[in-house]
Amino acid sequence: MPRLVFDLAITMDAPPSLTLSVPILALERPRPAWRIRQLTQWAQELPIGNVTLASHQMLEKLKTLNRSRYPCKDRLQLHNSLRPVFEALVQAIRQPLRQADLPLDRKLQYTADLIQQLLEEMASGYKLVVTELAMDPSLREHNQMLLQEAGYLAIRYLSQRLVEAYSLYADEPAHVWGDLNQLYGYAEARHFHTRSVDDPYPDTPLPITQNIDYAYKRILLLSLAEPYHLMQYEADDVYRMVASFSEACGIEPFSQLVTQGEYLVDLDSDERPFFLNRDIEGDTKKLRLIDISAVKQQLNLHLQRLLRSNIYHAELEAVSLVERQQRDMLLRLADAWNASLIRKTQRFNLEAKVELTSGLNASHYFVSGQASFTPEIDALRLAHELDTIDDAMHTIFASAYREALQKDRRHGNRNYALNPWWQRNISPIGIALNAQEAGQELDVRVGELVVYRLIGKQRQRWQVGVIRWLKNGYSSESPATVNIGIMNLAHGAMPVGTKAVKGLGTGTDYFRSLLIPKQVSLQQTRSLVVPAFLYDVGTILVMNLKQRLTHVRLTRVLLSTRSFTQFEFEVTRKPVDFIF
Repeated sequence: MPRLVFDLAITMDAPPSLTLSVPILALERPRPAWRIRQLTQWAQELPIGNVTLASHQMLEKLKTLNRSRYPCKDRLQLHNSLRPVFEALVQAIRQPLRQADLPLDRKLQYTADLIQQLLEEMASGYKLVVTELAMDPSLREHNQMLLQEAGYLAIRYLSQRLVEAYSLYADEPAHVWGDLNQLYGYAEARHFHTRSVDDPYPDTPLPITQNIDYAYKRILLLSLAEPYHLMQYEADDVYRMVASFSEACGIEPFSQLVTQGEYLVDLDSDERPFFLNRDIEGDTKKLRLIDISAVKQQLNLHLQRLLRSNIYHAELEAVSLVERQQRDMLLRLADAWNASLIRKTQRFNLEAKVELTSGLNASHYFVSGQASFTPEIDALRLAHELDTIDDAMHTIFASAYREALQKDRRHGNRNYALNPWWQRNISPIGIALNAQEAGQELDVRVGELVVYRLIGKQRQRWQVGVIRWLKNGYSSESPATVNIGIMNLAHGAMPVGTKAVKGLGTGTDYFRSLLIPKQVSLQQTRSLVVPAFLYDVGTILVMNLKQRLTHVRLTRVLLSTRSFTQFEFEVTRKPVDFIF
């Protein structure tokens, strides 16, 4: 999109120039020009039952408006009149994307591109209002209010473009951070960034003062949450949640006294905020320090209350799945804001071909050497090895055997795939991989458990890891490309079955799990990798190692994602009411 430059540097105290990305306007006003009532009626008559068709009609209307000349007041009102229907359409067409497999197929990628185009055109309308009003060095009070509102709404829809991109691990759209930084910097220079805006359609139910300062800080906090490390569409959840933390976030002028270990944003760049791990050179007038110390305090207090509540309810075995999901998301957010996800180790370029499978069940299958998973039969055999089965017991044993056999048949799936990936670089704690011409069978997600090894090294141990970040690249001219970063969990594992016999999860059958032995490395603690949200701290499991049964109590969560949970454990006695 062409970028129009409006030079506002008329005096020494004038705000900086704006170089926003906006469409080129036609020379004359449209004939006939749209009126508010006409456009509102047009929007209400859109074929909402056919969401894709209605979205295309909305997109074409926005494009026409954004390339036609309207007075800034009329333009603002015309775009505002479309907002209720516009936002309903965006919410409707994005639903199929929430649980989509990555990389997206062509149909879903087309939908994702359509959402980006809609948001781009809506934001462009408000940016046009800002650029026109910014040319007036002496704004009247009414025009000043229009400028505030247009700036706020432009930031809101630009922010939504980033949320949509982060949710699908796509690249940040070009010029979005540049426009966001300039809009905030201009409002800050004109001292209206903290003035409230009357937004009749807020995107949060919280009683928050809507203004440019709030909207900008909100997207800053999301970007500092390392969105490419979040679970799929968790960026949307975090963006909603940080609305309540935005007021506690501070933005201050950069000082040379600032040491490494802080977050900065350059208002004169097209870049997201960055973590300061080096000395700053050159002009620092446009640098701003992002102070999130009060934000982290609020998050920690919220986490403490939630964890205390979880511990209390865990004693009553009443911790809901939603509560555990929220708890784990907040713990990941705390790691990001404490810069725990910032790379602290050196990576080394090293290319090789790797075979990888994702998911706990698939990982268990390949780590076991593709052996059959028969935990019920194994448990029954172990339980009766020491018993003498007389004629009276034969009928009971036969019935138990048939039931165990039936349960084990549920684990008979052999459709687990090993996919080839290219190793790009390694570090002491992980590996970066790339898959070109990626197909739907990859099924990779942030937080997914994986096992991998070099192709051709059949006797090599499977490395166990978790996908820490993901970037999903796509264009109509080239095939899909997926890049992932894996954090290693262990240099080997033992396939086991686990079943809860006391605590959360009691009553369920055996599940595939991985035992990470203590002796794999000196730094590594013994732990169990089990399905996500199935058990919790305090649960007693029977661990089926095929040759023996061991009872353990889960003592601490080491890592939790939507795919699996890694627990420390201690060996305990068999509950008195446990049969086998």
